[in-house]
Amino acid sequence: MTRSFSSVFYKGEILYTAMKKERIAIEKIYSATRRKGISKLDRIDMIILETTGDMAIIEQLTKLEETNFKNVKMHS
Repeated sequence: MTRSFSSVFYKGEILYTAMKKERIAIEKIYSATRRKGISKLDRIDMIILETTGDMAIIEQLTKLEETNFKNVKMHS
């Protein structure tokens, strides 16, 4: 894993290139969302892979939050 934040899901799109680079299986995304009580990915705006390997799940981004997350790697 890298030492920076990386987005593996953004507004309905699974970012397979980032997942491959970070060696994350799709099952890990589904498992993380189930643990948070979310059954459908369409209820999520962003999933960030933290430097610890944990996943931060953001259900709804506001314009301010989108600005705060601009430094998160979105691809490769």
